[in-house]
Amino acid sequence: MSEAVTLALYIARSDIRSRYARSVLGSFWITVQQAIFVGVAAAVFPAVFGAPLESYVPFFAVSLLMWTFFSTALLESMDTLSANAAMIKDRGFSPSVFLLATFFKGIMMTAHAAPVPILLALWFGAVPFAGFLQALPGLAFFFITAAGAAYGLGLAAARFRDLKRLMESVIQLAFLVTPILWQPHFVRERSSLIVDVNPLAHLFIAWRQPLLGDGPNLFSLAMAALVALAAVAFAWAMSRAMSRIALWV
Repeated sequence: MSEAVTLALYIARSDIRSRYARSVLGSFWITVQQAIFVGVAAAVFPAVFGAPLESYVPFFAVSLLMWTFFSTALLESMDTLSANAAMIKDRGFSPSVFLLATFFKGIMMTAHAAPVPILLALWFGAVPFAGFLQALPGLAFFFITAAGAAYGLGLAAARFRDLKRLMESVIQLAFLVTPILWQPHFVRERSSLIVDVNPLAHLFIAWRQPLLGDGPNLFSLAMAALVALAAVAFAWAMSRAMSRIALWV
């Protein structure tokens, strides 16, 4: 297992380096792109939603960072096995290596973009130390969910090629109904149903609310734990079909 993790880390680093080869800023373009997007959003959306700048900007910056990681991990995992079919068929590499590499690449790219929301949160004083500690369980459930869902979808997409197209549409819709662009209290004033029945909303609220100093939400934390458990169960169920992957890719 340690050899698979080491190989996956190597593949992830190599992929990022090749993506930004011969670039002046290299992988720091990820940070620049994140800063530009958040800057434009900060200039537009607080006025649109009537939200205070000091509360909306840290909220949107951390939400966008983690949403980008989550959605990218899921979508890219569904292409990684077919892209590495020769390595799996001819050289006997485990599919898990490439799925892990895709997940690690997402974490590395997120780490490059993380300075933007961190600096903004510190600038606006939105992250107390106690809030960071309270956010850790929610963050753990978030990453477990992302890993389990990406692993399971990566295996499933090797067999069902239309799954990637379906998930692209689902993720676009999920972005609109999950509190990423908008804060949860915007809709709670009218109807809380769009938040209460959305598992992704709880997956974000579980760590974001304490992180931004609003205290833990135990209901969202419990829902996030259930979502993480479901993701792990899905990954385990799909891993039972691992022996047939070479036929599918």
